[in-house]
Amino acid sequence: MSYIMRHSSLDNEGSSSRYAHSLNREQRKRELQRITRENQNILGRIQAAEPTYDHLAWAEHEKQHEEYMKNICELPLVINLGNEG
Repeated sequence: MSYIMRHSSLDNEGSSSRYAHSLNREQRKRELQRITRENQNILGRIQAAEPTYDHLAWAEHEKQHEEYMKNICELPLVINLGNEG
């Protein structure tokens, strides 16, 4: 097998490798540029969008909920901070 690849023969002499290039290279390049522009536009819209969740309101709601829990519990309330394994 290596002998065949190292030496010329009818099967491994191909001049077409010099001309091997994609016939639709420009079309693929334009398509990639279009997709890149669309992705940049989407990224810009995402970055410019205002957040819909208010983390400060969530924190206030959690504090109020803890106060309610303290009021209705018969035993002292122990709040799990999630740090314990």
